[in-house]
Formats: sequence, C-alpha cells, structure tokens
Amino acid sequence: MKRILIFTFFAIFFIKLSSSELIHAYWGNYVDIVRIVFVMRTGVHYSTLMDTDNKVIHIHINDARLSGSILPVNFSETPLIDRVTYETSGRDLRISIHTNVVYYAESFFLREENFKIVVDVFRQREPSTMQQALEYLNFFQTVGYHDRAARLQRRIQNNEFETAVITRVVDPPPPPPTQQHDLDTTTQQTQTSSFDRLGVVLLDRDDVLLYLKPDVTFLNINQQNWVNGAFRIYDAFINLHINLEQVERTLELYDSQRIVDITFIETMSLSSNILSDANIRINEIRLQFQNSLSRIPQSNEAAIRYTGDMIQHILGMLDSYQNKVSILQSEIERRVRS
Repeated sequence: MKRILIFTFFAIFFIKLSSSELIHAYWGNYVDIVRIVFVMRTGVHYSTLMDTDNKVIHIHINDARLSGSILPVNFSETPLIDRVTYETSGRDLRISIHTNVVYYAESFFLREENFKIVVDVFRQREPSTMQQALEYLNFFQTVGYHDRAARLQRRIQNNEFETAVITRVVDPPPPPPTQQHDLDTTTQQTQTSSFDRLGVVLLDRDDVLLYLKPDVTFLNINQQNWVNGAFRIYDAFINLHINLEQVERTLELYDSQRIVDITFIETMSLSSNILSDANIRINEIRLQFQNSLSRIPQSNEAAIRYTGDMIQHILGMLDSYQNKVSILQSEIERRVRS
C-alpha cells in the first residue's frame, strides 16, 4: 500500500513540473533602497506594473505556480516595504509588492542556474542629502552599477548635496556574545539529530545555530549595512537547517507508520520540494557569503570580526549540508523502491 501511494505522489509531482515554480524569495536592505529577488525554477514570461498611486508593484507571471515550501519574507527591518503577497489566477501567478512610500522602482531578470526576477525599490529616484547619496553609492558599488556609482561619486565630490554626514564618536560596546565553543567544554553536550539511525552523517551543530547579531548602533552606516546583510543571509541558513530537520522528521514518521493515508502524501510532496530547493539555497548562501567577505569593512571593531568569523564558519559547513541533502534524497528514493 505504501509503495502504491508513493508512486502516485511522484506521478502527480512530475506532471506539476510542466509549469515553472516560484521556489525562493529574498531581499537586501540598503537603507533607502531595497532589492527583492524572486527565484523561478525555469525561465518564464512575465510583466511588471508599477502602480505608484496605490504604492504597489504587480508582477504577473504566465504559466507559473507557488512552491509549497516557499517561506514568507519579513520586511520588519525596512520602512520601505510593507509586505509581499501571492495570488494564483488559473495557471498564472501574480506577485504584489506593497510599499509604505510612493516609490521609484526598476526591474530586470537574470538567467543563471535559475531564472531570477529582480526588483529594486528606491525611496526616491535621486538622493537629496549627503547621507542618502552615500547610501545610494554603496548600493551602486555593491550590485555592480559602476557607471552610476562613478557619476554619483562626482556629484558627491562637487558638493551637490545638502548636508554632510555627521560622525559621532562613542565608546566601544561590549564584545558580541561568546560562541558556545569558547565556554567550558566539560559542560557542553553536542546536539545530534535523531535521524542518525538511518545512516545520515550528523553535522557539527553545537554552535552553528547560536550566532546572534551584535549591536551595530555604534558602527558607521556602511558597516551597519554589511553586518545586517550578513545576518540576513545567516537567517536564510537557519531556515535551510530547519527545513532539512523537517524532512528528517517526515522520514522518521513514514518509517513508524504501518499504513499511510493521502494526507501523508502531501507531507512527502513538501519534503521533496524542500530537497529540490535545498542545493539551490546552499549555493545562493555560499555565493552571498563569499561576496560579503570580499566587501568586509576594514575595521578592527569586535562586531565586524565576530560577523566575519560567523561567515567563515558557515562557509566551512556548507559542503556538509550539501552531503546531507544528497543522503536525504537517497533515503526517499530507497523508500520508493522498497
């Protein structure tokens, strides 16, 4: 009975692959600019409507659907964006970006390993103060708009903006939280996954999940942006870890049941989607962290050093996570064949 239900699930799953799928959404915060990226499994035809009067951006994607494993995007750290909503219409998908301001926006797409729809939302088309100009300059330099960065740099040097940046000297804060492996090792207990009985290689996770974003209020704006950006990538890594644990629990539940019903097929579908997306997410996290390291501020501040150590640690773990994804996929295939 189990085998029939699993084969039924995979037949339905492969039929669904005929349409493209929105598998991931993430964003970057550049203070007065927000970049939002929607990752499609394959190339799509789409159109974008900038409705500034109603403070919304609509993206209509033909012949596409929303992945069941996609996570909500939290915009609590930016005043520019309120929320993103998804709506299906027949075989099409509409994404709506709701803003808190009357915005200026640009959109384009990238054909990489996946198809990416990129939306840049600006508070206004051109910066009006020196502080804004420096924020726009940081964004242009970070995303590779070198010509625009050069033009803006000339305007800054010509003192075209209203106010100068005020730098406030403050006492250094206490160091960021001490990592778990720096504590008394005699009191540590390594956390392990209960899935090890199935042969999955356990990950060294005694401290990989324990990083906390340090206080950045004393840093300059570029340093703050760098730390905040690094910990948004870290949040994506945490979500990846949680999703893989969910797959482990699903397989354990499958093994514990003598008979499975149709609702369990939906759970297996979610697990299959998670594993299909996991390697994509791992590659994105690796690329984003490598880019962060290449732009690490030249500073001896404890918060910068702590964040750099966190990035190095996670980068060193990603190969183990890819190995775990491969093993979990093999475990699902083994159950289908049995």
